[in-house]
Amino acid sequence: MNPTIGLALGSGGARGFAHLGVLKMLTDNNISIHLIGGSSMGALVGALFASGQKIDGLYQLAQTLKRKYFFDFIIPNMGFIRGERIKEYISLFTFDKELIDGGVVDRVPVSVAQEMGADIVIGGCCTHFTASADIFSIYDVIIQSIDIMQDELVNSVGPRADILLKPEVSSYNSRAFKDTELIIHEGEQEALRKLPEILDSIEFWKEKNK
Repeated sequence: MNPTIGLALGSGGARGFAHLGVLKMLTDNNISIHLIGGSSMGALVGALFASGQKIDGLYQLAQTLKRKYFFDFIIPNMGFIRGERIKEYISLFTFDKELIDGGVVDRVPVSVAQEMGADIVIGGCCTHFTASADIFSIYDVIIQSIDIMQDELVNSVGPRADILLKPEVSSYNSRAFKDTELIIHEGEQEALRKLPEILDSIEFWKEKNK
């Protein structure tokens, strides 16, 4: 018997592309992912993967993504982002499949994965926040504010994952979709670093549940 493995992918803006590298290394090493919870960029990556998109195709797709595909600002109306662009994007690349909304807007993806019945939860965190003085627009203010909030959230709930992967992506701008290949590589490297821990956790679960 094998454990049910849940993947909880956090936010991080452009840094969240590191989740693709994590997914590739897990699948390349025959680690099956049964459940995926995600927030923000983690939700996008998780939805595309869960819908059946191949990793190699997602790598290519990531190179084409621009922030204009994600944000349709409606300031000064109520709220900041209408969300129609990203919904259309997700619908197109998930083949219009119906995905379960686990309430990740107001709950962290670790909680979602746990509640869906995962025996082992692997968390992915790409929000390492470093304050930036490069604020040139209301967009920059909004995104940096989200970065701060997300970083605090991860600090408080990260230990709830059985294994937490934190790719070294803090040097990359979460608002600039230009270093995708390097960011994905950092995800690959972090997954490889944590691979022995993941495999040990799976074997421990198997021994305990013989």
